[in-house]
Amino acid sequence: MFAYNNKSVYYDCMKKKDFGTNALQLMMAFILIVFGIMLETNGTDTVRNISLVLLLVPGLAMLAGFVMNFFTYPYYWSFPVILFGLCALGDIIVYLTAPFKLNTISIVTMIVVDGLTALMGTLFHLLHADIKK
Repeated sequence: MFAYNNKSVYYDCMKKKDFGTNALQLMMAFILIVFGIMLETNGTDTVRNISLVLLLVPGLAMLAGFVMNFFTYPYYWSFPVILFGLCALGDIIVYLTAPFKLNTISIVTMIVVDGLTALMGTLFHLLHADIKK
């Protein structure tokens, strides 16, 4: 009567988990993007244009990771490298268009933030792959 092979209940549950994971990733990306823009336009940063690097670039990379989860599926070891590369490219673009004070502390901070963004994006990638199985 209550057999496990009722696939509709199982697939409905998986769709809800997939929706939750995707919604969380999108929400995180949009929060980072919105706060980066808000702090850049209305904030008084100690280091000029640093909110673009610390918030906007990781948010855009998380959004790109979200899109990559649906259209292409790179191997697990290459996904953090791709996201880290996107973040580094975004940092370079921000530095070229809106220069900021570049010193050792800002470089280390950018590398750490880019690494954390790549790891968070990989976590969502692994969750997405696990749910889609």
